[in-house]
Amino acid sequence: MVVQNKPVVTDLSFPLNVYTYLLSMTTEKLCHQHHAWFDNLSEPIVITQEQSTKELLTWLPPPPARILKVGADIGTTITALLERGYDVFGVTQDKASATYTRKQYGSEFPVSMTGYEDFELTPRAFDCILLQENIQHIPLTQLFSRAAILLRPGGRLIILAKTTSDKSEDDYQVHSLNDLKTVLGKATQNKSEVDSKLYSLDKLKLEASKHCFDLAKEHNLSSCAQLTLNFLLTAITKYRDDLHQLFMLSDTHINSLNTSSQLANRNYAIGNYSYTALCFHATKSSTRWLACDMPASQSQEMLTLFQEVFKQKLGEPMWHWKYAVKKSHAFGVWNREGHLVAHYAGFIRTLSMFGKSVPALQIGDVMVHTSERAVMTKYGAFFQVTSGFFEKYVGKEKPYLVAFGFPNRRHIRVGQRLKLYASVENIFKRNWLAGNTKLPFWLTLEPLFKQPNWTQIAEKLWQEMHQNSHDFILTHRDSSYLKYRYQDRPDGNYQTYLIRNRLTKSAKFIVVVKKNNDCLDWIDYVGPPAVIPLAINVTQHLAKKSSTMKVTAWLTGCMLESFSGSNKALESTEETDVEIAQSDWKLSKGLADTTRGHWWLMYGDTDFL
Repeated sequence: MVVQNKPVVTDLSFPLNVYTYLLSMTTEKLCHQHHAWFDNLSEPIVITQEQSTKELLTWLPPPPARILKVGADIGTTITALLERGYDVFGVTQDKASATYTRKQYGSEFPVSMTGYEDFELTPRAFDCILLQENIQHIPLTQLFSRAAILLRPGGRLIILAKTTSDKSEDDYQVHSLNDLKTVLGKATQNKSEVDSKLYSLDKLKLEASKHCFDLAKEHNLSSCAQLTLNFLLTAITKYRDDLHQLFMLSDTHINSLNTSSQLANRNYAIGNYSYTALCFHATKSSTRWLACDMPASQSQEMLTLFQEVFKQKLGEPMWHWKYAVKKSHAFGVWNREGHLVAHYAGFIRTLSMFGKSVPALQIGDVMVHTSERAVMTKYGAFFQVTSGFFEKYVGKEKPYLVAFGFPNRRHIRVGQRLKLYASVENIFKRNWLAGNTKLPFWLTLEPLFKQPNWTQIAEKLWQEMHQNSHDFILTHRDSSYLKYRYQDRPDGNYQTYLIRNRLTKSAKFIVVVKKNNDCLDWIDYVGPPAVIPLAINVTQHLAKKSSTMKVTAWLTGCMLESFSGSNKALESTEETDVEIAQSDWKLSKGLADTTRGHWWLMYGDTDFL
């Protein structure tokens, strides 16, 4: 039976609601949501949790210091700090937790519904930042770089965290095609013996050192974490019926709580996990960089940097097309004075990678202010912005498996030297003279977007291309992509043609071209690979029709054989200074060894042509 007159917190999200309820059954008041610090193994958990809070208070600067509490749990820690005279502000991404704390303590309770990475920065605003058991949700680079900006000189960064024993980056590498297919074939990730989302203690300390944080205190509390887990295991069994009734949990849910607690306990016992309290002090030099997501509200900073770097303006319509429609991610680096000095973007693409659909990012708008270009090392702005972007977004178990871009040879060598990029393809420029090429009589050219059923036609042609390209890696060219890329883009001036059989009316392929002075640039192709020679003939006809001398196309090495016309005398090929760069940092490291030589990319796969 459910015990009455106890704080039941069904409004909280799972499993926080369950843990809160189980802890509340030992006391008449709400408990803290963190591991206890046991001095006496026979003490009730509520006493040991309060002991944990008291011990933590000795690590804090004296009141009325301003403290940023990352993660609001159920508000007990923030309340304890407020009662002792601290000026506290909390941030949480858990909507249920934020709603609950305001309902419990009032609408003025100092918690903002935002993430640590998205929290609007005010330099040197806090004396202390406190994170309890939630750092695994924050990229380490952002954790320390943001703390370096937010903290006043000498400020404290206090972390209580579950960490793992150190892992080699080889654990995440893909060394063969079979390894890659295993990664691509997983519809869901099974929980491993050790949670790969956790950071190692050594890595945590190393990252702190890189950002000029000194370790002032360290306390291993692994045994306390085990005792807390033992309490939860006992409580789950004791109050199993309550959990069924209050939270409508199935046996599967309850068994998963047991299993995860048992697994964590075993990992603590054999040394895979450790639970550690750490106190870092910010030194005077720890505020050199801030690397974090670029909010849309700071678009003017990006536009100013763009003009400084590229010596031309990026118009508002183009910025909106790139960044305001949630089809991209942007990352920035700010210096001590709060000026944007580096920018890095990834435009969301879906790849067909050896026949499987994979989320990816096309790299673009990579910029470093002229004042920061002299330092192209791991201490420079380029490394900070690129590595920070990759660590948040790219790699196995990240939102996007891979990122790719089109740097020139000099720029990709910098990325290779810093172990950020791998070169996976060269870009060639193939030219076809227009000559007297005529359109075959049995074909018709029609503007694609004027066809009433163009989306169905585009989908069919893309599927034919996709099904016959299992040896390659190419971006999805479905109807939604074609519309966004060639119809919605401001000032695109693209000509997108549907080629049909004049007699049967069946769709053969789609070509996208754009006039460029005396050339006709072949921007894109959608259709079965077998008819590419016919598409060459069509683009030559279009070049003649537009009074240009030749057709030009960007092709990767693996495409040269397919893109070969019937009249070799009209065809020539030259190597460009552009290479295909692929992310090769940490969780995407080694993937390039499998993908090299398989990329199928044209002008249209860029964001700038």
